[in-house]
Amino acid sequence: MENFLTFFKKGTDIKPLLQLFNSGKFIRLTFSVFIQIIVVVSGLFALGFWFNTWRFITELRFLGGIALLIFQVFFPYAVFLSLKTLFLRANEIKNYPDSDYIVVPIIAMLTKTYGEMMFIFYGIMSIPFMLMTWTTGGNFVRNYGVFFPNLGVRNIFLLGLLAFLVCWVIAYLTLIFTKFLAEWIQALFSIANDIGALRRNSFSMGKESVPAAPVVDEGVAMTTEN
Repeated sequence: MENFLTFFKKGTDIKPLLQLFNSGKFIRLTFSVFIQIIVVVSGLFALGFWFNTWRFITELRFLGGIALLIFQVFFPYAVFLSLKTLFLRANEIKNYPDSDYIVVPIIAMLTKTYGEMMFIFYGIMSIPFMLMTWTTGGNFVRNYGVFFPNLGVRNIFLLGLLAFLVCWVIAYLTLIFTKFLAEWIQALFSIANDIGALRRNSFSMGKESVPAAPVVDEGVAMTTEN
């Protein structure tokens, strides 16, 4: 019976698991591994898209084929650098220090990383977008551009420069906006962390300020009363 109780006690001892949750190592490790898995899966999807896009080159004319070739050269490079940024940021999660707030810094980091990824991707793809606009006579921008149809630019050269400029504007604004959100998240986290520290300090100071009850010897007390 004693052996059974000992085995049951060891089998139901979850203190190490609770300590692991409190330290944040488990959550940070799972976040890091999960994000890195997403990076690998996204890379495979991007690779499949890249291979599948080659079949359209036989359906295009000469200049259209050149435009697609330019896209196929720059696209994997832009995707690789963008996903590598996320992979390296995810690897940094494992080295975050222990704190009462574990998830908030990770969310702030992912928000900022998204802006960095978009900046890298659009910055690299701005060149093929410009060249594709020139080689297709502006048809690429008019058919697939979201921001261009209502601008009324008819000069092909200027339209290509505009495609290049808009890509960098999108990249820069995305980077600034995501960094702004990340800083707000970090600011709220810092305020909450400071409030928690003040609460703990005030609680410990309150305990120290309470005077201890004096210990009176009963014999001395009876002598004094007599």
